[in-house]
Amino acid sequence: MDAVIQKSRKWNEHRALCDMVDRYDSPIPSVFIADRGYESYNNMAHIQQIGQFFLFRIKDINGHGILRGFDLPDDNEFDLSVSLTLTNKQSKLTKSLCKDRNHFRFVPSSSTFDFLPVKSKYAEPPSFFNLAFRIVRVEVIPGKYEVLITNLPVVSFPPEKIKFLYSLRWGIEISFRSLKYTVGLLYFHSKEHSSHSLPEKQAKITSFQTCHQLPLQSSITAYVFQCFFQADTSLVLLLCLLYKNTAEIFISTAFLTVIPLLT
Repeated sequence: MDAVIQKSRKWNEHRALCDMVDRYDSPIPSVFIADRGYESYNNMAHIQQIGQFFLFRIKDINGHGILRGFDLPDDNEFDLSVSLTLTNKQSKLTKSLCKDRNHFRFVPSSSTFDFLPVKSKYAEPPSFFNLAFRIVRVEVIPGKYEVLITNLPVVSFPPEKIKFLYSLRWGIEISFRSLKYTVGLLYFHSKEHSSHSLPEKQAKITSFQTCHQLPLQSSITAYVFQCFFQADTSLVLLLCLLYKNTAEIFISTAFLTVIPLLT
């Protein structure tokens, strides 16, 4: 698990994502899944540069997002492969190239893109960056469509698999809710972003990761008040608190029993 802690005045989710992507060094092929709001050529380029895969939900064909200006199929559902060349220099050459909006795009200076020079002399030739991806529009419920953008290979990941992979993103929302409310990341002893609050935030993130991974790594059930429960993050955290408060806990490899000290 990775995390970036930022000050409120320097809050930038896009930069946090790029920082985590840049320091991701796992050789295992991985997919970075994100919701709308993260649709950005810069975010996709950072993931492409480390040789990994992305899967973002983006605004629909009538929105003002990345899809604006593309010549898209007329079908309700489609899977369009795009090889896009980006440039941030305006010249007669680039202006003529950018008329083909399905293959060339101009990146304005107001948009962040880390893989093109910020400034260049007039006489210098324009710089280009190639970004390859697929635009996949799928029907999630009858009459309702979502658009996903990914660089996963089309042969191994047809639209139905892309749709399934994106459905796994809901686990992010559940984990974030547990991190905020179950572990208590909303509450700190110090509100200032200082050397006092930073270790507390890191400790809570670590405790969440531990309590989240324990049920996944073993078959743990709990017997509380004459009922069996499959352990989840909340229950594992409760067990840790009971252990901290010297409750009697009997642990075996496949079965875990908690006896609360109520008497």
